[in-house]
Amino acid sequence: MIRKPSPEELKYLYELVESEFSVKYSDNIYTNWLIYETDNKIVGFLNYDSIYDKAEIEYIYVNPSYRNNNIATNLLNEMIRLLNECNINSITLEVRSDNLCAIKFYEKNKFKNAAIRKNYYGAVDAILMIRSW
Repeated sequence: MIRKPSPEELKYLYELVESEFSVKYSDNIYTNWLIYETDNKIVGFLNYDSIYDKAEIEYIYVNPSYRNNNIATNLLNEMIRLLNECNINSITLEVRSDNLCAIKFYEKNKFKNAAIRKNYYGAVDAILMIRSW
């Protein structure tokens, strides 16, 4: 089941982002979350910002034990459904140029390369990707 997290679950999600992505997480007034729950357990999430007519994916995560079950695709599709309701028709994201699995996922889901951000992740470039409809 896909749903928005409760305020109590947000603390867990912040910690998960920090541990899995090695960043200090803070959200803002534009931040949105979707979680994928199975058997009362959060097994995946999608974190994105939406402002005016654009959205940007910050993080997508699926527990390794649950990968290859279309969880990330389902989260992405739900995000797009919600964006459509708000008349938002564009999504951007940055992905590490060495994260071939994520790049393949985004390309499969109709994202296109828009630009390269040199040394965005320290010594690793980022690929700016976009999907519009």
